[in-house]
Amino acid sequence: MSMKPTYTTVHVQLDADSIDDALHATKVARNLGLQVTLSDGIEGTEPKLIVNHEVSSENAQEIFDAIKSVQKFLADVSNVHV
Repeated sequence: MSMKPTYTTVHVQLDADSIDDALHATKVARNLGLQVTLSDGIEGTEPKLIVNHEVSSENAQEIFDAIKSVQKFLADVSNVHV
């Protein structure tokens, strides 16, 4: 049996300590080619950064690379080590 991945979505939501942190994270994500949405947060809540990175490919390496890009993003903008 042969299995081919065809589509994947990596979804990450981060709470930022400040709008400056959120803007920096947005820049990092875009530099990595990630699709990112920034919400400025409702009063009293932190800004939220949402990464929805979608890849449609039968090439497993492309899907793996997309996941690695999201891991790199997380490592760059937080103290999360992946």
